[in-house]
Amino acid sequence: HQVKTLLNIPAEYEIYMAGSASEIWERILLNTVDQFSHHLVYGDFSKRFYHYATALDKKPSMQEVPWGKSFSSEDVIIPDQTELIGICQNETSTGASIQLDLIYNLRKRYPDTLLAIDIVSAVPYVNLNYSMVDMAFFSAQKGFGLPTGLGIWIVSPRAIERASALRRKGKMMGAHHTIEQFHQNYKKGEVPSTPNMLAIYLLGKIASDMNEYGIERIRKETDCKAAILDKAIEDSALLKHFVKSSTDRSKTTIVAEVWDARVLSTLQRDYIVLSNGYGMYKDQHIRIGNFPAKSIDDMTHLAEALKSIG
Repeated sequence: HQVKTLLNIPAEYEIYMAGSASEIWERILLNTVDQFSHHLVYGDFSKRFYHYATALDKKPSMQEVPWGKSFSSEDVIIPDQTELIGICQNETSTGASIQLDLIYNLRKRYPDTLLAIDIVSAVPYVNLNYSMVDMAFFSAQKGFGLPTGLGIWIVSPRAIERASALRRKGKMMGAHHTIEQFHQNYKKGEVPSTPNMLAIYLLGKIASDMNEYGIERIRKETDCKAAILDKAIEDSALLKHFVKSSTDRSKTTIVAEVWDARVLSTLQRDYIVLSNGYGMYKDQHIRIGNFPAKSIDDMTHLAEALKSIG
């Protein structure tokens, strides 16, 4: 209830608990796609969703742009046979993001195609209109600051009906955690297998605290912290934004190219630990999670530390 309130999720949508967001990729593909999914790829995680479809013997297609860039609505073309469009709204590996207007535009252009949105590193900041998508999913360890091991899957009635239709056609939907199993248990207030009860309880408590604090306040503070970090990167001689376009730049995952490897080690001496780049950018980038657990004072301190080393 607290998560639905916080994110303004429609009452008729259901929320299922899985082991991780990665598991949910597979559950979505097995339960709602007969053959054809299409994926917008602009980083490692959006590409991995596509690779899951390939591994499951689906016939996925993808449209890809260079890492560090995003998509514009007029450039996105969805193949006619597509049953589901997979979109990573916030690409954790690169710090790029997809504008919500693009997602809503795809819903209008392709009303019969399911939309599945990865919001792992965007929630609770992203103000997504869930009624415009069929599924959205995230993990609890980023925006909610919990340990790993809990994936949250938001599912529309239309996605549930698609799963039922595929089952009636005799399609193999996996033996573990099908949408129909989740749905039947959800109606009874139960789960199909023993979940991470502690993490679920803590998620509810954190969402309750966030509701009391105010989601709009959280979003405004996130914008403020992002602006502080953007300025620090722009003023640094050792860093530059990996995502050049400010409109494509994530507010929750700040990624900078590093011109001097001493940046991370120097920060660590001040007890500031940042993430390396992801994948092929491991030694070329730093990544900063701009999540609610970090305060404006935290980000100001980090910005000052970056300024002090160049």
